[in-house]
Formats: sequence, structure tokens, C-alpha cells
Amino acid sequence: MRGRQSTLVAFVLLAVGPSLASDDEELIREVERMARLQTGGAASPDDLKALVAEMLPRVGQVMRLPVPSRLDVKVISRDEARAALLEVLRRDYPGDLLERLSEGLAAVGLVAAGTDLRVEAQALYGENVSGFYDPHRRRLYLLSDQPLAAQMLVVAHELAHAVQDEAVRLDDASSKVRGSEDAQLAFSAGIEGQAQQVAALVLAGESGGGEEMGNLLSEATAGSAAMAGGQASVPWLGLQLSFPYSAGARLVAAVRTPSDPAATSLLRRLPRSTAQVLDPALYRADERPRQARLDLAAKLPGSSAAYATTLGAANLNLFGDIHGRGDLGQGWRGDRLETVHRGTQVSAVWAVAFASPDGAIRLLEAWGAALAGGTAAEAAQPDGSRYVVRRSGNVAVMLENVPAERIAELVAAAAEAFR
Repeated sequence: MRGRQSTLVAFVLLAVGPSLASDDEELIREVERMARLQTGGAASPDDLKALVAEMLPRVGQVMRLPVPSRLDVKVISRDEARAALLEVLRRDYPGDLLERLSEGLAAVGLVAAGTDLRVEAQALYGENVSGFYDPHRRRLYLLSDQPLAAQMLVVAHELAHAVQDEAVRLDDASSKVRGSEDAQLAFSAGIEGQAQQVAALVLAGESGGGEEMGNLLSEATAGSAAMAGGQASVPWLGLQLSFPYSAGARLVAAVRTPSDPAATSLLRRLPRSTAQVLDPALYRADERPRQARLDLAAKLPGSSAAYATTLGAANLNLFGDIHGRGDLGQGWRGDRLETVHRGTQVSAVWAVAFASPDGAIRLLEAWGAALAGGTAAEAAQPDGSRYVVRRSGNVAVMLENVPAERIAELVAAAAEAFR
């Protein structure tokens, strides 16, 4: 069927219209106010650096955390921002790692075959980013083409990341989850959701709007990111762009308290999976994903390992969106995707574990519909790929270009790995 979130922490701020929440007049007014702010002449580098110096103590006060004693601030053009984003992608996905990820996503129907994620990501983020904090360099980047008023929310958000970095060392924390696309996306949702809540509270305090207005502003920002993600030409990249803000905002709303309105407590235990982000009850219970290894390269003689990761509940829901099958991540408890190269051919196994057989049955039906077969006999695709989908108890398994004599063994191994 050919149909990551890096350590970069970037903030997306787009002009959005009243359609975001037509039944909430106060939210509409706040969205319109945000849009009006994005007019006027570009701020000077000196003005932006002065804004950073003025706002940093207020961000620390809202978060109730120490602020960095020194912060490197760089004001750059949009072209320079694109170049910096590409550098981050190269750092986090060295060599051909991003191409191998794209190959794996194509194998399971999450991107079209031949998608160049590097080029697409650079274009999408370069167009939509309004500023970013790079924890690897501990540097705040601001764009030179925006008015000062429009930068206030951006600066507050990115300064929240700088304070987060001071507390948990974002680069180190991110490196620990880099082996799982799901864990990376969940990590991003925790830090982005919390940062946008902080920024909203800081700006609401400036305007005298209080905590309620801060919550509305955070909601509006999440809606803006969701709209930007929906415009992406590659839905998988749209998910990486929108999920941390939209789902992160919902998680923050569920865990914040009157004594912790900025949800700073999230930094003490960031979500471990997108399932935890989507269902705060799983977060509160600290329901941990099941870990498994399939060792596909060892089980297919003559093959070499290409990529291995966990995709998670959010990507299952994306698969359902792409193929018209609705949310498929409900009840997700763990998964493993492994791809190998056998000569010029790619072989893949994606095993997904659920809390009950019902989830595995739903996924098997969705896979079968997308592949036009595969449940009873191999489903041949126009590009020559051959697919089989199977279920063993609570585990659904998709196999691409796997020799027929190995299928039963691999399905049994997948079920045993998640036991």
C-alpha cells in the first residue's frame, strides 16, 4: 500500500477566522484581536530583544520556575529560518534516516510512496513558523518580518520553552524518546500544550483578562495550529504540526488546577504516548505502552534492518482519517513497525496491540478495506507490493512483501512479543 518530532520547539501563529468557534462569541473576539495584531511594520531586532528581556521574568513567574540566567536571541529572516529548520532536521534525522522513515510510513499507508519528508517539512514549517527555540543550541530565534505586537504571543511561548529547558533539559529529554515516533509526538504535545498555556496566561495578565481569558487564548492558538496542519499537503506532517498544540491544549485543560493554572506539573511527568495525550485518564493512571521487538531482519534471511519505531494511537487515527475508517486508536496499548531491505525490495511488519480484541478487529477491517483484501489471501497492489493482514487475540498484524512460509511464524512472534 503506497498511498518525528524533532527537538525543535516551534510556535505556529496564523490569522484565524470566526469559523473556529462560532458558538463562543468571547473566543471569536479574542481570535479577531489576535488577527488584528498581525498588522503594522516589522519590529526591529533591538525592540524584539527588549521584549524578551521584559517578558522573561513574567514567564518565570507564571510557571513558578527559575528562568535562564542567559539566553541567546537571534533575529533572522524567513529564509534563514527555513535553513535553520533544515539544519535541525539533519541533526535529528542524520544521513538517510528521514528517507527510511518515509519508506516505512509509505509501507503502512500513512504517506504516499516517494514522499520527500525533508523537502515537505522544510516547506511546511518554513511557511508557518513564527519563531522557535532550539534547545540544542539554547537559542531563541525570532523572525524579522513581523510587527512587535504580533510577536508578543510568540515571544511568551518560546520563552516558556526556554524555562522548560532550564527545568528538564529538553534536548536530553527528547533524545530519550527518539526511537519512537509516538513518544516523540506525545513529548511535543506536553511541552507545546504547556508552553501555549503559559503564553496565554502571560498575555491575559497583561490585558487584565485573567485566567479565563488566558484559557480562551490558549484554545484559539490550538485552533490556529489545527487549521495550519489541515492545510498540509502531507497529512502525516500536518499531524506533527497540529497535534502538539490541539491535543496538547486538551491535555493541559484536563490536568491544570486552580493552584497550578499553567499546568507546570506536566514537566515532572510528561506524557509517554499519544494515547495518554488523547485520554487524560491514561495519563493520570500512567498507563505505559507495551514495548516489543519483532527482530524482522533476523527472521527474514538475507535482509538488512532499515527502520524500526512505534507509531501510536494518533497515527492510527490518522490512518483512519486518510482511509475513511474513523478513529482506530481507541484501546491502543502498544505497537511496533519494522522495515527491512531484501535486495531492492522493502518488507515491513506492523504489529498493533489493543486492550481488547475489538480494537484489533476494527483495525484489521480498516486495513482490509484500504488494501482491498489481505485477510484471506494476499492483496497485490499496483506497484507490485503484496500484503497480508492477520489477527491473534488483541494484536493486529500487517505484513508487506513477506514470504508466505514466514507469515504464521511472524504473526505468532508479534502476538508473543506483546504478551
